[in-house]
Amino acid sequence: MSLHIYVDETGFTLETGENIIGVGMLLTEAPIENDLTSEAMMELKKEIKASDETDERDHRTIENGFFHASEDSKNAHSYICTSIRKHINGNFNFFYLKPSDDDTRKKEELNRLILGLATMPHDQRREDFELTYENRNKFGINAAKSWLKDHQNKQFLRMIQDGFPTSFPNIKLVEGDKSIPGLQVVDFILWAINRRIKNSGNPLDENWFEKPALDDWYNRLEIELMDTSAVNGNYMVEGTIAIGDPLDFNYIFYPKVSAMKIDPIYAYLNIERYLRYFDRKGLPKHASNHSKPLKVLIKRLDGKIIGKKILREVCTLFLKLFDTIPIYGDLKETDVDEWAILIALKNLAMFWLNTRSADSVWQINHILHWRKDYFIDKPEIFRRYPFSCYDAGLFVEKGV
Repeated sequence: MSLHIYVDETGFTLETGENIIGVGMLLTEAPIENDLTSEAMMELKKEIKASDETDERDHRTIENGFFHASEDSKNAHSYICTSIRKHINGNFNFFYLKPSDDDTRKKEELNRLILGLATMPHDQRREDFELTYENRNKFGINAAKSWLKDHQNKQFLRMIQDGFPTSFPNIKLVEGDKSIPGLQVVDFILWAINRRIKNSGNPLDENWFEKPALDDWYNRLEIELMDTSAVNGNYMVEGTIAIGDPLDFNYIFYPKVSAMKIDPIYAYLNIERYLRYFDRKGLPKHASNHSKPLKVLIKRLDGKIIGKKILREVCTLFLKLFDTIPIYGDLKETDVDEWAILIALKNLAMFWLNTRSADSVWQINHILHWRKDYFIDKPEIFRRYPFSCYDAGLFVEKGV
C-alpha cells in the first residue's frame, strides 16, 4: 500500500502588513483521481447552462479546466467543496510561519523549512510514499530531489541524537501543475484555512478555528481539527485536520526493557550480519530505496579490509533499516530479551556515529583490528544468521 501526499504552498498579508507563508499537505491512502474534480466541473457547467446570469469567473474556471480557490466564484467553491466532502478521506497538515524582522532567510528557504516540518509524519509509516508537488520556477524536480535528500539527512541526524524511532521509506516525487486533482483539493482546503486564520487577526492565535470568516468554507468542508499549536518563539502555528475518515497513525514505539551491555565486537558482527541477511533476502518494497546502497556496501565489505568510513556506513544503513523494515519484525512486547539486544545494537551504532569520545574511538579501532584478522581466517562467521548458536567465544552480558 502507498501513501499519497499532495503539497501546496501559500502566502498572504495581514491587515497589519505582516507577511505570512505556509504550506498545506494532504495525506490519503487512495490517490485522488480526476473523478473528483470532473464531477465538480460538470456541476458548474450545468449551473452556467441553467442560469440566465453567470459569473465570468465561472467561464474562466471552465476554460482553464481546473479550480483555483482564490480566483474562483462562490459557485465554483460550492461544487469543489461538495466533491471534497464526498470523496476525500485523510489527514491535512498545515504549517504557517511569520518570519521575524531579523530573519535573514529567503522566502524560498523558509518554504523548504516548513515543507520539511509538514512531511515529518512519513517517518512513522512503513509504506511507499508518493509526494506530489507543484512545479515552481525555483522548485523543479532537481530542487525537489535536493530538498528531499537534505530533509532525510536532517531526519537521520535528529534520530542519532535522540534515538527516536524513525522510518526512512521509499518516497517517489511527482511533479505537476495546478490542474492535478490532488493539488486542486489542497489549494481549496488551504484557502479555507487561510481565511479563518486571517480573520483571527493573529496567525499565532491557537483559537483561530473558533473565529469563522464570512462565507465560511472551513465549516462547509465539515472537517475536524484534530490538534493545533502555536510556537510564539518561532512565529509558527501548525495543526492537523481530519477529512472524512482520518488516517490511523500507529506510532512506532519500543517496549521498556532493561539496559543490556553487549561486547562491542559481537555487536558490530551482528549488525553486519543483519545487513548481509537482508541483502540475501531482499528488502520489502517500501524500503527498496535502500537496496542499491545495501548491495554496494556488501560488495565493499567483501573486500576484506575496511576502514572507519565503511564502518560508519554500516552503522548508518543499519539504523536507517532498523525501523523501516523493521529489523525487529514480529517481536512481541513480551520478548524483552530480544528487544533489549536489538536496542543495545541500535544504541551502539548511534554511539559510534554520534561521538568522538576516547571510548568510542577505542571501540571502533578495536573492531576494525578484530575484523581484519577474522575476515581472513573465518569469513564464514560474517555470513551466519544474526546471533547464531554457533558463536563460540563471543558473548552477550546482561547488566547496566
